[in-house]
Amino acid sequence: MKGAGDIYAIVEGGRSLWIEIKLGSDRQSEAQMKFEKAVTDQGALYWIIRSFDDLLTKLDELQSNPLRFSASTVAENSTIYRKTGGKNHVTHR
Repeated sequence: MKGAGDIYAIVEGGRSLWIEIKLGSDRQSEAQMKFEKAVTDQGALYWIIRSFDDLLTKLDELQSNPLRFSASTVAENSTIYRKTGGKNHVTHR
């Protein structure tokens, strides 16, 4: 799917979470911006993460402020889909 985030997760309550990893001065492509708008318009979460600390901060926010994200916690057994080499892999935490 053109522009899709690098990581896809389902958080508690079934809400979709897309994570786009950007390093250094990397910016979203036009396709990524369109994808972000499309999924957030449908109620999904979309994060741009620039470091591991960014990810931890966002996950802490998700757990501590459920009203902001409309989800109470990151599900313990979330299924995470990671795009690697053009193929999706499923990992259970």
